[in-house]
Amino acid sequence: MFSQTSLLVALCSFLAYLLTILKALHSPVSKIPGPLHSKFTSLYILLQEFSSNRRPYIHHLHRKYGPVVRIGPNEVSFSSYDALREIYMSGGSGYDKTEFYSLFEQFDVKTMFSTLTKSDASKTVSPNFWVEFGSGLKLLLQNAPMQLDVVWMHMFVSTALDFYYLTDGFRYIFTVMPWIVQVISSSTPTVRTLSRIQKMGRSWKNYHTTIVYIHHFPIFARLFSKFQKARHTPLSNNYVLNTCQYSDPSPNTLLAALQNNPDRFQKTDIAAECMDHFAAGIDTVGDALCFLLFQLSQPQTHDIQEKLSVELRKGQVDKEEIGKMRYLDAVVKEGLRLFPPIPMSQPSFIIYPAFLSPLAKIPPAHWSSPFSPLWILWTRYHSRENREVHAAHQRRGPVIRLAPNELSVNDVGGLRTVYAGGFEKGQWYSIFDNYGVPCMFSSWHSRNHSVRKRMISNIYSKSSIHGSPAFARQAQVILYDRLLPIINSSASSPTSSEGIDVLDIWNGSTMDFITAYLFGLKNSSNFLQNEAYRRHWLSLYNSRKSYTFFPQELPRLTRFCKFFNIHLVPTWVDDANHELEEWTKSRVEASISSLQGPSTLLADAGNEAVVMGTLLAGIAKERKSKGAESILANETLRYPELSVASEMIDQLAAGHETSGIILTYISHHLSQNLHLQHKLRAELLTLSPSMLFSTSKIPNPKELDSLPLLHAIVMETLRVDAAIPGSQPRITPYPSCSLGKYNNIPGGVRVNAQAHSLHRNEEVFPDPEKWDYKRWMDTENGYSAERKRERDRTFWAFSSGGRMCIGNNFAMYELKLVIAAVYTNFTTYIVNDDGIEQMDGYTCGPESNQLILRFEKAVE
Repeated sequence: MFSQTSLLVALCSFLAYLLTILKALHSPVSKIPGPLHSKFTSLYILLQEFSSNRRPYIHHLHRKYGPVVRIGPNEVSFSSYDALREIYMSGGSGYDKTEFYSLFEQFDVKTMFSTLTKSDASKTVSPNFWVEFGSGLKLLLQNAPMQLDVVWMHMFVSTALDFYYLTDGFRYIFTVMPWIVQVISSSTPTVRTLSRIQKMGRSWKNYHTTIVYIHHFPIFARLFSKFQKARHTPLSNNYVLNTCQYSDPSPNTLLAALQNNPDRFQKTDIAAECMDHFAAGIDTVGDALCFLLFQLSQPQTHDIQEKLSVELRKGQVDKEEIGKMRYLDAVVKEGLRLFPPIPMSQPSFIIYPAFLSPLAKIPPAHWSSPFSPLWILWTRYHSRENREVHAAHQRRGPVIRLAPNELSVNDVGGLRTVYAGGFEKGQWYSIFDNYGVPCMFSSWHSRNHSVRKRMISNIYSKSSIHGSPAFARQAQVILYDRLLPIINSSASSPTSSEGIDVLDIWNGSTMDFITAYLFGLKNSSNFLQNEAYRRHWLSLYNSRKSYTFFPQELPRLTRFCKFFNIHLVPTWVDDANHELEEWTKSRVEASISSLQGPSTLLADAGNEAVVMGTLLAGIAKERKSKGAESILANETLRYPELSVASEMIDQLAAGHETSGIILTYISHHLSQNLHLQHKLRAELLTLSPSMLFSTSKIPNPKELDSLPLLHAIVMETLRVDAAIPGSQPRITPYPSCSLGKYNNIPGGVRVNAQAHSLHRNEEVFPDPEKWDYKRWMDTENGYSAERKRERDRTFWAFSSGGRMCIGNNFAMYELKLVIAAVYTNFTTYIVNDDGIEQMDGYTCGPESNQLILRFEKAVE
């Protein structure tokens, strides 16, 4: 039986619960729309506040419920102009502030901001400061480069406020402005200045974090303060207190206004008011300037930046001219609309990423993923990412969390959202810049990419490649004058049983193919016949690949260590890159000379520099049509020679390596199956003309492309042994997006997909590790239309969306031509395939970096 005490406690609990229900239902604000939980508890809005999500959450509620919404039992939010006028403006009803603002007292003294009634607040009047501050901003924009970070921008505002509020007047900002600009733009600021700003910044961050706890949990704050005092801000406090001792400040400062006020403020009152203005001025204006300059520095707003610069350079630095600058006024107002610095940011916890972040609901790949990126970094460092992430997807599903701010997707829906949905690239791709300038592949933003892509996309279309006399002639020379004679010599040699390294041969072939299309045969490589230099060049190229981890994954650490002469990437890697760049640059310069020289050089169609000529024409057209207004004005149009060279080295590097890897694995699979080789040769001999060595003819491209067995062999190899099986990162857009069933994914999150996992989807590719060319033989496999469609949608060897591989048609035609030429004339056998297993990483060839095959002439 229950005791009387238990019954009494139960009854009291029930009555308390009933009272809560009745109070919620009969409250004066009960008719105001809002989520159900807001009628009974404030816990949910507190959770949003402590997880830095209060503003987006309330904005969401307003969009759902209207301009008036209930967010707690005793809290309502408004978003209409009428409500703003009634509550906040002078013509309203005089609503006073709440006790929340007492948290902003300085030195235990109420300031103008922290007073709770309008009558008390009106005692202090601030001078007109902001027009003169605008003059300082104009001078900054005129003299400083658009490469400022948060620390420097806050330093500028701190210095300006120092001069205005506390010492000899803001007019002296013009005297010290050159020093400010020098510090802002300098890569090595004074230690004293940097230390002061960073320490003050940490103090204010601690201050902002603390006040929220004190406001919402005052009892706990008082209780814990008995054991551990909150961290104070002695640097800022002492600085303001000491500076406020000046007895003769300039008359146009806040300090003078307070000292001369008829109410005769005490020294502590004056210091408190100055501290309040000082803190608010640094936080709000500093943040607003950072966001505004960030927005102006985006590639899509370069035209706005140029127009603003024109207006700023016209006028004089005085408040009358500043007031007339309408474009500046509009830019600043739009910046404040998009990035209002108030309400101030709320605290974030160490546990926030793991439990409170919108990403917390996404299954982690590893138990530590919500807390730290160390697991995925360790995995990448040891070249295990593809396999580990794939295993995690098999365990946890199509969307997983790799790190606190990184996700991986592994389904068609995720691909469509991320890669066809316009998610941008990020800093990870900067390692693919060359000569210090980006190429089409490494450009972060899709607009820059699309302009570059339009210049040359037509020459990489299937119809252009198949119909190109230049490509046909180049293929004829490379196959019949270089490749087939080398293989024939090997097959006829007394040492033919020892075989040759086909990875080396295929890389030489693909390099000759891509450089011929870029520069023309005359200025291209001849790696097939120049074995010594081929091996030297490929040795330089491959030696760099082991040192991409630090600059890609930890670029800041790499730069920091390099500053102290600690090289995480050996210096010889830079030397190797330099030699490769110089070699490419010489090809570019030779091609330009050929294009500008006499037309007799083009008597041989193979000498046409198809890509170079088209790219140069595209750049000239962009300069003529848009000039300084072009989105490429500060990159491609400003450095045309380096930009062209950067594009060329990127295309020849990717074009030779990826196709060389695929040819290696195709020949390995075929060499394990003589019956399949004979079947393929029979199909190849149906071409007219055939590719027999004696004919020296290139077959009709459409006929070659339509051979079903050849196509199936190439496609299955691209699936199982994709040359780029690794992750291809993108950045989620602001303010948020959805991935599958997960909503409100915040902007700035790295999200990846990898061909290695997509191509091993067991629902689409049963027994996915098995190489089975019949998956692509639609006349034999019995696949339904839906299954074929799903197979094709999941195939991702060339990525997808607007930024998929521009050379996919070139690669497919090149692969089919080489395989057709070789297996029409020869049969291959494995001599040594040790280490043929594919490496783990971004671009992956065999672990041994070789495949030794023996060639025999096919019986005609």
